Amino acid sequence: MESQTRQRLRAPNFTKCENLLLRDCIQKRKNVIENKKTDRNSLQQKQEAWMEVAKEFNEANTGIQRTVESLQQNYKNLKKKLRKRKLLSSRQETVAETFNTLTSEKKELVSAKSELLQIQLIDEQERLEHNRLLRKMEFEDAQKRYEHNETIRMLQLEEYS
Repeated sequence: MESQTRQRLRAPNFTKCENLLLRDCIQKRKNVIENKKTDRNSLQQKQEAWMEVAKEFNEANTGIQRTVESLQQNYKNLKKKLRKRKLLSSRQETVAETFNTLTSEKKELVSAKSELLQIQLIDEQERLEHNRLLRKMEFEDAQKRYEHNETIRMLQLEEYS
């Protein structure tokens, strides 16, 4: 029963000033804290570095005294938030780059379509002009044949008369 009535006391959230102070304390020992090695010596050095961070942090902080564990958790959370911001930022850049690329491709496509339509228009104009000249020549040829046939009929009429 006694364990059910006990509740874990929650410390206040870290302030922006505390986050900056933590970052500065860690920066001095970052090569040890961020070391990926997990051998006994490296783990011992990391633990000592975190103890130094906690001591420096609590001496400089006028607010709540923080434990090594709470400082480690807050540091993990800060890194997670930073990665998330970078990811979102890079996604936004990617979206913007994609939009710019698509926009420029669309402009190129519209330009190419415009050029194609201009070429088709010129071709159609040339075809119409060619057909007009052909019809004119056919008309002139028909007219000359008619005149020739008329001349032949006149000559034949003169012969018969």
